[in-house]
Amino acid sequence: MSSPIVYVVDDDPLVRTSISALLTTYDLSIIEFESAESFLDSLPPGGRGIVITDLRMLGMSGVELIEQLSAQKCHMPIIVITAYADVALTVRLMRKGAITVLEKPHSAETLYAAVQQALEQEPESARRATQAREAERRLATLTEGEMDVLKLVWAGRPNKMIAAELDISSRTVENRRRSLLTKMQVASIPELVHVVAMTTRFAEWRLVE
Repeated sequence: MSSPIVYVVDDDPLVRTSISALLTTYDLSIIEFESAESFLDSLPPGGRGIVITDLRMLGMSGVELIEQLSAQKCHMPIIVITAYADVALTVRLMRKGAITVLEKPHSAETLYAAVQQALEQEPESARRATQAREAERRLATLTEGEMDVLKLVWAGRPNKMIAAELDISSRTVENRRRSLLTKMQVASIPELVHVVAMTTRFAEWRLVE
C-alpha cells in the first residue's frame, strides 16, 4: 500500500518548497496549499493523509484549521510548525488535535521524525474517520421525532422530562428510544452517546441543557 499523502499548508512558498523537497527524498507524496482555506476546499470527504501546517498564516490560522478539521470530524494527524512556540501554546494545540508542535528553525531529522510519528498514527486516524462517516449515515436515517428525542437523551434527560418537553407520551418516548438504538445499531444509551460523539452534531448538542 502506498503511503498517505502529506498535505503541506503554508502561505510562504519557500517554506512549502523546502518541506516538500525534504519529504520527497523519503519517497512521500506531497501536495502543497498556500492557505488553510484552499486546503479545506480541496479536501475530499473521508480524505486520508497527514497535515503539516504553519501556525500563523494570512487568512485562517493553523489553530483555526485544526478547529475546522475537528468540527468536520476529520482525524488526520496534524503537525504544527511555528516560530512562536511555548509550553502553553503547545499544550493548547495538542489538546485541539495536533500530534506535535515543531519550533522554527528545526532540523530535517526533527521534521522527518514527526512525519514518521504521524504516519504511524494515520491508519488509526483513518479508522476513526470511517466510523464517524458510518455514524453520520445512521444518524441521517432518523425521523424528526426520533432526532428530537435523541437530542434530549444526549443531554441526559429522563423519559418523563423528555415526554413533558416534547409534549408526547412516555410510551412514545420509549418507542422512539428503542428505534434509536436499532437504527444507530447500538445496544445501550451509553453506546449511543459514544456513537453520536463521532458525528458533526456533537458540538452543537453539547449546548443542549
